[in-house]
Amino acid sequence: MIEERAATKACLMRCCFAWTQEVRGNLSKHPEITPTVVAVEAEAETANPTSDLEYIQALASAVVALLPASYESLSSLLSMSSPKAVYELHFSIFASLDRSAFNPLEQDGLQYLLSEYLHNVRSTEAYAAWKAGLVLGEGWLSARSEGLLQRLIATARYPAGRLGAVNGYRFIMQRRKTYTAKEFGVIRRAARTDTSLRVREAAAFWTKQLRQMQIEDEATSR
Repeated sequence: MIEERAATKACLMRCCFAWTQEVRGNLSKHPEITPTVVAVEAEAETANPTSDLEYIQALASAVVALLPASYESLSSLLSMSSPKAVYELHFSIFASLDRSAFNPLEQDGLQYLLSEYLHNVRSTEAYAAWKAGLVLGEGWLSARSEGLLQRLIATARYPAGRLGAVNGYRFIMQRRKTYTAKEFGVIRRAARTDTSLRVREAAAFWTKQLRQMQIEDEATSR
């Protein structure tokens, strides 16, 4: 049993820092490494007081590469809120999401998972919520993801999720440079009315930054 786990870990470690297609090619040679095996390894490693961060990153790459077969395992791992190391896993999962590796239907499912994560996440540990918001606002940006972020800024259950949504949405606004009063109002409203001081402060900071950026852009275009 110990030798089998060592062999599994050695194979999975080759997934660390590799592109999704490369990881898929590697795992295709090892059919014994199923989504369940990866999920069990991930739960065990995050529970380890001396967890190996590179192995956690490798496990994240593997569970993403095994999609869509690993969708249920991925959803289960993202629903975990303890121990703290699970947030390192979550961050690494989000960092592994290469949009080009998935078809449109799979992309829809993953956008749903990201939005559900932000809706329910309680902690800002390891910047996982921050990364989830950024994925929706950058690499996976679409009209749908923008709408999701707008809603999550107001409706995510906990401050961590609303902070993550603010982060993703401000990135969209920064890249766009020009935006309507309605689009700008999403962050301005959070700065005024959110029940969390941390969210209000973050939203107020980005309200000021975005307004200044727009002023400077208008000045240079005259």
